[in-house]
Amino acid sequence: MRERIAIGSSILVIAVLVALSAWFAASQNPRRPEVALTAPATAAEAVSTADADSASGRLVFQAQGCERCHSVQGSGSPRSPLDGVGARRSQAELTAWTVAEPAVLDSLSPSVARAKARYRELPANELDDLIRYLARLVTPR
Repeated sequence: MRERIAIGSSILVIAVLVALSAWFAASQNPRRPEVALTAPATAAEAVSTADADSASGRLVFQAQGCERCHSVQGSGSPRSPLDGVGARRSQAELTAWTVAEPAVLDSLSPSVARAKARYRELPANELDDLIRYLARLVTPR
């Protein structure tokens, strides 16, 4: 009889721990906003979509793993949030920081400079989309 009680208690404790772990993970990792991959139906929609969020630049941001070091609107690593960066930096400055140009190397650690240097190998249109996306991040959250 004691063995059955011990087994039942163990199962109950494990179930409670799993439930608490799931709750904690859900509360600490908010859902990411969905990025629409469909084309806008009208020209007006296309303009408003481009103004609201550069979807292609956001896709480059996600595909390149920028969220490992940066966050936008609470999504990604909170170490270096990029909300409002478009108001603080010009597109030329954003490019310099993104690809670790010599002008900003003194402000970057060697490991960060190496990581950013790989963005120089991006196709020009992807890098342009990424920079335009960052330039549109003008409102801090």
